[in-house]
Amino acid sequence: MKKLLTALVALLLIAAVATSALAVKMYVTTDQAKVRKSGSKTAEVISRLPEGGSVEVIETDGNWSHIEYVNKKGKKRSGWIATKHLSANAPHKHTWSDWRVTRQPTCAKAGLKEHTCTTCGVTKTKEIEKAKHQWGQWTVTKKATCAAAGEKVATCKKCGKKSKKKIDKTGHTYGEWAVEKPATCAEKGVRSRTCKVCNNKETEELEQLAHTPGPWTTLVPLTREADGERAYKCTVCGMEVRETVKAEPSLARKDKGELVKTVQTMLGALGYNVGKLDGIYGGKLDAAFSQFARDNDLVFAEGWIKPAQLDALVSAWVASIPAEKWMGVNDSLVLTADPAGKPGDVLSFNWILTNDGFDACTLKAVLMGKGADHDFRGDDIVALMGDEPLKAGTANSLGGAFSIPATAAEGADVLSFRAVVENDKTGEIWLSNAATYKMAG
Repeated sequence: MKKLLTALVALLLIAAVATSALAVKMYVTTDQAKVRKSGSKTAEVISRLPEGGSVEVIETDGNWSHIEYVNKKGKKRSGWIATKHLSANAPHKHTWSDWRVTRQPTCAKAGLKEHTCTTCGVTKTKEIEKAKHQWGQWTVTKKATCAAAGEKVATCKKCGKKSKKKIDKTGHTYGEWAVEKPATCAEKGVRSRTCKVCNNKETEELEQLAHTPGPWTTLVPLTREADGERAYKCTVCGMEVRETVKAEPSLARKDKGELVKTVQTMLGALGYNVGKLDGIYGGKLDAAFSQFARDNDLVFAEGWIKPAQLDALVSAWVASIPAEKWMGVNDSLVLTADPAGKPGDVLSFNWILTNDGFDACTLKAVLMGKGADHDFRGDDIVALMGDEPLKAGTANSLGGAFSIPATAAEGADVLSFRAVVENDKTGEIWLSNAATYKMAG
């Protein structure tokens, strides 16, 4: 009978579409009826239509009908639907009663509910989701150890179903570390410890010990022209350890900071074009210092200004200061310079400069000369350059350290150190007191 009705609907549709220029309005008889891209069971499903929805049939081949419909977004679309899901008559509109639970859900089985159309008597049934399990307390059935995971179980109070959960392994319980191989200055050592529960063994490297230095031996003497090199032999393993002794201060291309700015300032004061006073060692500074070196018979390799060349620059700058700007010693500027180690190939000093009551100023250099009475006006000097601001008033101070090769002090009984500062207001040049160091012998 159903097949007969389907065939009849198809014949009526074919006749209606063939004899009418307009589309034929039909109704969907199945909920969620599939609309496909073409008239074939294997064609892609592009939409689903609700029962009772209206469509317009454009053409039909009997089994499949080409339709136009309005989707959920209110846009007109077209597709193909099985002709058996269409009817010329609007479907009956059910008047449903309230839902009635016919089987209560449990945690073991889903429940059921139904409602009935009050006009036609059709009944629809729906499933009610299962209830949640009511789990009891967790019980440990297998304890976790550092060797294996454990397990715990809980049972549903209603249906008796059991739920199992993994308990992660515990951490090892290690004993004390025991040294298996002591570290030396020649090689690393090894230590280990063992778990008291599962006997798992953990090992760890011990860092190599520092060498025990013997007396230093000079390999290459430090000069103001170049770095030196020294070495010692470890008194434990006999290994020779070498160390570079840096000649300071020196500058290299791309260096930045106040020392670079001081060099730029001094070269500028001597009439060389250094460009912007930006504290960056670039091509402009190289070109200016190269010209300075030629003018003063210095050997200069671009990209690296050596300490001896900085000494020459400071000497030239000091000598160029006009007499009216050179104010001599100011009692408010007090310099101390104390040895920082035993005399050897390198002489090291710590220094502190205080400014008690003098105007605010800027440190330009700490100078060293031979002899106790030194005016630092063009003689052979060793310079530690700087460009640091020094405020006025009690306890305002600057400090630092420097090293010079012992060869720089050859022939001197006493070394004399003075700080050179520039008054920030007047541009006057002042010297600190002379801090002296008596050479041994």
